[in-house]
Amino acid sequence: MPMDQDSLYGTLTRALLTICPEGFEAARIEAEVESDWTQKTYRYKTDGLWSQGQSVDAELDFDVDDALIALREVMVQDGRPAWSACMFTIRPAGAFSFDVTYPDEAAGS
Repeated sequence: MPMDQDSLYGTLTRALLTICPEGFEAARIEAEVESDWTQKTYRYKTDGLWSQGQSVDAELDFDVDDALIALREVMVQDGRPAWSACMFTIRPAGAFSFDVTYPDEAAGS
């Protein structure tokens, strides 16, 4: 059963909140996504600096994979290829952004 976009974003947020220390300024997932695999990094920002890659519980990590693949499928637009990379960023107050890159943009064209 497909989930709605809000639920998918909620999964991403839940994963990020597990890595964030108190007082974090932002957190993000940087990912490359294809139809059957993802490669991602979890980071948080404190004192103006981004952390190196963090890890989350394996089961939650698989949930993030599923959410990213589902978001990619939901967001495909007519006449435009599926995006190939994304960055999901959250702030402590609850604001978030979801930025995507398409294959032609990644190639620099």
